[in-house]
Amino acid sequence: MRVITTVSAGPWAIALKPELGGAVTGLHYRGHSVLRACDAAIDNVLDSACFPLLPYANRIARGRFVLEGREVRVPLNFGSHPHALHGVGWQAQWDVVDQDPVSVLMRHEHDGGPAWPWRYRAEQRITLGDDGVDFTLSLENLDDTAMPAGLGFHPAFPLSDHTRLRAALGAVWLADDDCLPTHRAAPDHFADWRSRPRVRRETLVDHCHEAWERSLDITDAGMTIRMTASAGLDWLHVFIPPNCDYFCVEPVNHMPDALNRPEEEMPMLRPGECGTVSMRIAVERL
Repeated sequence: MRVITTVSAGPWAIALKPELGGAVTGLHYRGHSVLRACDAAIDNVLDSACFPLLPYANRIARGRFVLEGREVRVPLNFGSHPHALHGVGWQAQWDVVDQDPVSVLMRHEHDGGPAWPWRYRAEQRITLGDDGVDFTLSLENLDDTAMPAGLGFHPAFPLSDHTRLRAALGAVWLADDDCLPTHRAAPDHFADWRSRPRVRRETLVDHCHEAWERSLDITDAGMTIRMTASAGLDWLHVFIPPNCDYFCVEPVNHMPDALNRPEEEMPMLRPGECGTVSMRIAVERL
């Protein structure tokens, strides 16, 4: 498979694999890995460094929901897992439609059908600059009815015994054995992330926080990485698999299974409307 690499005139280098769910396969600052290091030959987007989430993030329980009296079913798209996961874009081919020395624009269009009954156009622009890398994701409703519009990013960062995370987070939603949220708990249920604790855990963390401050710091081996998110990405999913060399902090615009939770607002797009979110990754210290 083809890998497209764009290198800025400054300190950043990024490798992309558009045909693999619009994935990033490497991000480096002055030669240091900022996102999870992965083989350019990977064929599973879950092994990549980052990929876009749309038109929903995380899970839809049993792949079913009711919208305006209409029952909608989407495929269970993650092996034997009982719920639909992460939308359509991560399992689709994206195409490069524009590229220059410091940016790449990828596009994915969906014509409706079983995977998602609405037509849409998605674009992801990645721009490298001296002071950081900007990821911008847009979703345009091409259908004639209103469409749920989940958007987010799935960045994976290197993890060692010394990695620390600082983040101001709201309440965490605890989850059942199938990773569906059940009830709120205090923000520091798993760790007091404000105090910059070590990230590594002996048991799985796979939970979503509400009302975070849309900025966090990751420190390891003398490097501090700052990730910031745009307005609208008001939820942060924290995924720390045990005994692995990476972890994920995923800014998204809704909680897991929001479509089956009338008390939680799911973003919507009217016909012809476009929604846009963004994320920035920068190195604050090296």
